[in-house]
Amino acid sequence: MTRQDFLKSAQKYLQSFKSRDDNVESVISDKCNENDTDINAIIEFSKWIGNAVFKRPENKSDDVLEFVVGPSFDSAEFWTDINKTVFYNGYIAGLAGIIKTIYMSSDGKFYDYKHELIARNEEEFFDFLLSVEFDFHPIIKESVYTVLRKAGWYEGRCVDVTAFSNELYRRNIVLSNAQLNFIREFSGITVNPYSERCRFLSLNEILENMPIYNSEFKTDMDTHNHSEYPLTVVNTMDFPCYIDPNGILKARGIPLGRTTMECINHLVKNSYGWLFDIDEFNNDPIKHDQTQSDI
Repeated sequence: MTRQDFLKSAQKYLQSFKSRDDNVESVISDKCNENDTDINAIIEFSKWIGNAVFKRPENKSDDVLEFVVGPSFDSAEFWTDINKTVFYNGYIAGLAGIIKTIYMSSDGKFYDYKHELIARNEEEFFDFLLSVEFDFHPIIKESVYTVLRKAGWYEGRCVDVTAFSNELYRRNIVLSNAQLNFIREFSGITVNPYSERCRFLSLNEILENMPIYNSEFKTDMDTHNHSEYPLTVVNTMDFPCYIDPNGILKARGIPLGRTTMECINHLVKNSYGWLFDIDEFNNDPIKHDQTQSDI
């Protein structure tokens, strides 16, 4: 697939496309070494694209893939197994987090972080971007549960919501079972308390954030279902998260996963800069064990 064909096919998904203004030849040459005998491919690709972002739905699942593509000259490294310098070239993410990081070698090939070949040239890479599917469900590691336990969660946690439910009834508000179960299990815990980057709201805080519906007479028309109104249950430093009737946490309208626990997994990892949801953490047991011991 040519560049023109790629842009035409990706146009309806494209969110941004920026070319590069700087002198890429000298920068790339400085980063490469004597083993990089043919660097024309990386130079030409880098001239054409500085950064591109597009999203597309998967055909065989309910996931939405986000692609961020563009060579970064600050993260060049030499891979001895392929005997080439590689440049970080973006990532692919699903709703539950980053699935695959991408690297481009000096001779124009594309690899993932495991050094496995994705595409032999940019034409194959464009085909890959427009056709790849993962149906991605992240592995939720024990380290995530360790963080939750330190925050006050435990298996079988069930906060008494009697007074909370009575207040909902008084306000004519109806929550789904999934929303109530989430509140019973997770309300009031704080992940990473030193920075308060991920705080699950208490029952009172949830009520304070709810719209108040005043009605003198309770009728069917007065019953408000929170499938229509955002129910904020988590605050982070960057944005509040609300929960939909299916138990899916959303931020700025975007789901954080495809199950409740995937959403929490996403939040927990994002609350620690070194525990971000990258493919190495999800798939490399050695790195996971090291990370877990550091928590």
